Amino acid sequence: MLIFAPLALSAAEPPSVTLDIPSHEALSESGLVIVTEMYRRVGYQVHEARLPVRRSLVNSEAGESDGEVLRAAELQVRFPDLIKIPEPLLEFDIVAFTVGGATSLPGGWEDLRGHPLCARLGILIIEDRLHDMTVDYAEDSSQVFRMLKAGRCDYAVLPRTAWIEAETAGIGGLAEARPVLGHYIAYHFLNKRHADLVPALAEALRQLKHDGFTAKVVTELNAAIAAAQADSSAVR
Repeated sequence: MLIFAPLALSAAEPPSVTLDIPSHEALSESGLVIVTEMYRRVGYQVHEARLPVRRSLVNSEAGESDGEVLRAAELQVRFPDLIKIPEPLLEFDIVAFTVGGATSLPGGWEDLRGHPLCARLGILIIEDRLHDMTVDYAEDSSQVFRMLKAGRCDYAVLPRTAWIEAETAGIGGLAEARPVLGHYIAYHFLNKRHADLVPALAEALRQLKHDGFTAKVVTELNAAIAAAQADSSAVR
């Protein structure tokens, strides 16, 4: 009687993490590109969980997901169960968008005081700076821009990458107040149960920078912002 050996099983799937990321946010999408490659280099796959920004923080803090793709450094103060990978991921500007011509805000954040403002929920560094001002919040940047266009606010306070979200939503007639309100550094965060991965991920990120991988992502992001700004500045 012939006995046939079973076919060899395919290689085992690599371990994986599930990371929270907001939908329709260009900055986080660029961060996801870098983070996915970072995990690949340490032998992990990345699965995405698309959640509202505030809910994602609760999930990752509670351990229902494994972490946040990208957040500002200040996050760890308010969510101590989330550990920052101690290597900067991306840098970004916060700006005040207006309708029509560009305006000047030489006093920065304080020049916003007394104006009705719009902002996106869950961007903690913005919420903290605007905590005692008059602000309408929305779930995503396109809703924020629609409130701005409808005259519900004088300024929409968002990451500068939101130009891309405005273009995607077909919203024009926008301008950017000068100078920028602030410059921030964003990091990748993991739930503390994955603390053992932190050193390897930090080293992988340093290597991505050395290899020019992150610079390429940033160059592509800046080109997309410039193209979107040119398009969304047009009156519609």
